[in-house]
Amino acid sequence: MIRTKVMTASFVPPIYAWLLAWLEIVQSPGTGTFLANVPGFLLLQTIYLVYSFPIFLTYGLLSSWISDKLANRFSSEQVSRIVSFILHMLFGLILSWLSVLAAILFFMMNRLIDRWLVRRKIVLSKRSALNSLGIPVGWCLLLVSAVYVSGVIQDFFQRVN
Repeated sequence: MIRTKVMTASFVPPIYAWLLAWLEIVQSPGTGTFLANVPGFLLLQTIYLVYSFPIFLTYGLLSSWISDKLANRFSSEQVSRIVSFILHMLFGLILSWLSVLAAILFFMMNRLIDRWLVRRKIVLSKRSALNSLGIPVGWCLLLVSAVYVSGVIQDFFQRVN
């Protein structure tokens, strides 16, 4: 159970960072064309990822584990899922509405990963769970590289003009 939560804590931060950056770009009207917003979008995604990943890995993982432990005390699978969702929401309410979005995302992604592993009959090892931590790190490096390259390209075109 904790292994799937580690894997979830690896997959959710890039998705969460993308959603927050997208919401930020969409809420700022009149900032130019889409191409003008790409460097800002990538930079926002990088910032959100760097700050959210440790929170997902510590607070998100721990609160999800506690939620599932408490919810598993119920005999009905349906009731257990509902209680787990409510507890995820309550843990998410501690910080702000952004953390509620994160809690919903964590809950949904954890269920998807659990179902996928069960359907494929895959037993998740410690090594593969720890290897999944490379996903947000790799995504962050990719974003930083993209921000750098877009800055170099912008500088080039400013010097040419």
